[in-house]
Amino acid sequence: MMATWNVLTLKQPGKMQEVASEMAKYNIDLIALQEVRWQGNGRIDKPDFSLMYSGTEENTGLYGTGFLVNKSVRKSVMEYEAVNDRLCRLRLKGKFRNITIISAYAPTNSDDIFKKETFYEKLEEICQKVPKYDMLLVMGDFNAQIGKNEDQKQVSGPHTLHDANNENGELLSEFAIRNKLFIRSTSFQHKNIHLGTWKQWGTNEVTQIDHVLVSSRHFSSISDIRSCRGPNCDSDHFLVKSKIREKLSTVPRKNKARTIKWNTDILRNDPLRTHAYKNAIRNKMAETSEMINSQNSDDVNDMWNTAKSIITEAAEEQIGRMERKRIEEWYDEECKQLIEEKNMARKRMLERNTRNNRERYHNLRKESKKLLKKKKKEALKKKIKEIDQLSRENEQRKFYAAVNRMTKKFQPKINACRNTNGDIITDEEVVLKRWEQHFKELLNEEQSEPTSRTNEQILEDDNVNIPTISEIRKSIMKMKNNRAPGDDNITAELLKYGGDAVETMMLEIISTIWEKEKMPENWTTGVLCPILKKGGDKTNCNNYRGIMLLNTAYKVLTSILNERLRKYLKQKSENINVGSDRIKVHRTKFSYCVK
Repeated sequence: MMATWNVLTLKQPGKMQEVASEMAKYNIDLIALQEVRWQGNGRIDKPDFSLMYSGTEENTGLYGTGFLVNKSVRKSVMEYEAVNDRLCRLRLKGKFRNITIISAYAPTNSDDIFKKETFYEKLEEICQKVPKYDMLLVMGDFNAQIGKNEDQKQVSGPHTLHDANNENGELLSEFAIRNKLFIRSTSFQHKNIHLGTWKQWGTNEVTQIDHVLVSSRHFSSISDIRSCRGPNCDSDHFLVKSKIREKLSTVPRKNKARTIKWNTDILRNDPLRTHAYKNAIRNKMAETSEMINSQNSDDVNDMWNTAKSIITEAAEEQIGRMERKRIEEWYDEECKQLIEEKNMARKRMLERNTRNNRERYHNLRKESKKLLKKKKKEALKKKIKEIDQLSRENEQRKFYAAVNRMTKKFQPKINACRNTNGDIITDEEVVLKRWEQHFKELLNEEQSEPTSRTNEQILEDDNVNIPTISEIRKSIMKMKNNRAPGDDNITAELLKYGGDAVETMMLEIISTIWEKEKMPENWTTGVLCPILKKGGDKTNCNNYRGIMLLNTAYKVLTSILNERLRKYLKQKSENINVGSDRIKVHRTKFSYCVK
């Protein structure tokens, strides 16, 4: 079941949840939205639904379109494109054919012809790009009255509230003819109350201006379309529901590995638990050492995998994972109950439009708005109190994190980017390849100045001895806490508080690396995180810098190497004067680090 609905606005507190509740109540899988009135574009994922929207660049509070999909349809989403503040496109994976849906919000009938022509030119451009075998649905608020003209039977049916087209109706009919579409919302015989889609405030006048168009070759895929007066979000438009005879299929997606957040505060604040964690590592190490000795394995990958499993198992047993705090929703049962009362009052008003029923509905409408604002304000005050409590307890890190979460503007998900030609791409695989291309170009620049020393000269130094246990201990202890781990999910705290057992394991692994000149494969993998620079287009890859999350154990080795290089270069640069010679020394340092 799909629908189109001009919701009038989603800017009011609780309005998104209200529309989502109506979608669930009336068993609708997808709603094409108009007049969302949000700035920018993006995606919001909730447990039961997802909202994808396309708004204005500036915060004008006008226009905006989008799609609201439930959690089952969310699995079938292949592509989403935010075109502009009046158009957006969604592509779903079907069992027999894919479905492309366009949500449209056309200029009003009184707008100038240039705006209307620009809108239809862009809409036609999108339709031309739809894959040939896709089922195409164009649904939304077209502000178009379609008449019962004999000369447009090939694009519209006889079941309409109007005898003749208005100007927008003519434009919509011409658009349908050019693109081989049929205005399917005029095909089904219903009562007039189920044909009308917009009711003017303060009057009983109803017009039919919201429509659903389908590609002519898939005419029979829609079995019914009618407006529903029951769903309510305080809009002057009725929801237009469509029954679609198509089955959806799930889009296969790669499982994204979740970063484990260990409860490392326990290691810093609870000596007994820290002691238990050290003992757990020591005991597991003793159990596995017998098995390793019997196998006589000196493969560095096996050694590291064993050490990693020992550390993670001990962490699971003794300190556990940090519980993910769910964001407390201020839209609670009290809000839902009052919204339901308001909707029932509206239903009675539509059945019997008496003065008492109208007053009852308008009073409940005001009361619900007041309650939603109050709930949102109370939630904000609660957050401020929590931040104040963190400040009093001198929890500086948690305090600043909470302040940042509160003051930072909403950052929607961006699932698209631009290719090298500047065109928007939305396919997940193509987007990933574009990011791969961007970072390859950014990070793989050739060195302008090669290193001046040969491997033979470097081997003559005294810095090639196997690292000692004291070097490993020093390297581990100077690592900073509260840093994101690599893909092995081992943080600095797990190594720091592991005691002698962890240091011994690291000594064995690094000694083997030193002798065999081969690192574990896991150490050569990093997690690359794109970080947006201030300002600029969020869909342009060139506006992002990369941060690489490296495995913590690998940092232990590189820290030892860095310390040895630093001491060596300090000795070499003691007698060099400032100026151009000093610049040469810095270049030499850089070359050694690269080597």
